[in-house]
Amino acid sequence: MIRSLLAVRLMIALTGCTVSLMSSSCKTNCVAALPPVATRPSAPRGAGGPVPEYHVPRIAWDSIILDGRADESAWDLAPPLSMTNYWPDRPTAQRTLVRLLHTGTHLLVSFVCEDDTIVATHTARDDHTFRDDCAEILFAAPLEGTLHEGLNIEINPAGYWNDVLFRHPNWLNHDWSPSDIQVATQITSKGWSVELGIPFGALAKVVNVRGYDAVHDPAHQDFRLVQAALRAMPPARLRANFARWHRPENAMTIWSDPQRPSPHPLELDRYGWLVFE
Repeated sequence: MIRSLLAVRLMIALTGCTVSLMSSSCKTNCVAALPPVATRPSAPRGAGGPVPEYHVPRIAWDSIILDGRADESAWDLAPPLSMTNYWPDRPTAQRTLVRLLHTGTHLLVSFVCEDDTIVATHTARDDHTFRDDCAEILFAAPLEGTLHEGLNIEINPAGYWNDVLFRHPNWLNHDWSPSDIQVATQITSKGWSVELGIPFGALAKVVNVRGYDAVHDPAHQDFRLVQAALRAMPPARLRANFARWHRPENAMTIWSDPQRPSPHPLELDRYGWLVFE
C-alpha cells in the first residue's frame, strides 16, 4: 500500500480559548489543566524485570461520547497509567495522562497531552503520523514468552492515524485497517487530547488480513493461536503498550519500558498486560 506523504508542516501553538479538531469539524471548548501524574523513571537499559499490569474497568457504552475531550466522569473510574520517561536522566516537562476503559465489546483509550508546540504534518490515513506528535496504542496476543507479531495505532493531534500489523520494524502490513475504529482529537490551550474506541473483534479479525499467512510457521502466528480467546467479549487479557512521541524535541514517554538503548515501542516481549474486569 502506498502511503501519501504531504510536504505541509503544521506547527500549532495555541493560547487562550481552545480549538478542537475532530474529523472535518471544528469546535471550541475549555479544558482544565492536567492533574499531577507520577512519572516513574525508566529502568537501566537491559535490566529486564517484570512488566506492568493494568485492570481495565468496565462501563456502559453510553457513559462516554468519543469526541476527543475525555471529560466525562466515567474516565475518573480509570486510574492513569504510570508513564515512563524513556531517558531516566531527563525530566518529563510535558505530562501525559492515559486512561483505559472497556464496554465489553470495545476498548476505550484516552490520552490527554500537555504540549507547548504541537506538530501535526501528516494528514492521511496510514501516513507517517509517528513523525508528528502522536499517541501510540500497541497490542499483542495474550501469550507468555516470545511474541512474534503486534498491532500498532499511531494518532496525531489532527486526528489522522496509521494502523498496521507488524512482525518486526521492517515488516509492516497496512491492510489491517479496521473500518469500525473510532478516533477523535481536540487541540486545546494546554495541548491536545485523543479518544480511541476499538472493537475487540478487530483484533481477532487480523488473521483475515491479506498477507497474514506470509509467515508460514504456525507457531509464529500469535493472533491465530489465541483467536478463540480474542473472540470473547471482552477477552480475559491482552498484551499492550502505550506511548507518546513529543515533537519537535523527539522525546518519548511509555508505559512498559522496552529496555532498548534507543526509543522503540515495538519490543513485543516487554508489553504489559491488560486485565478486563
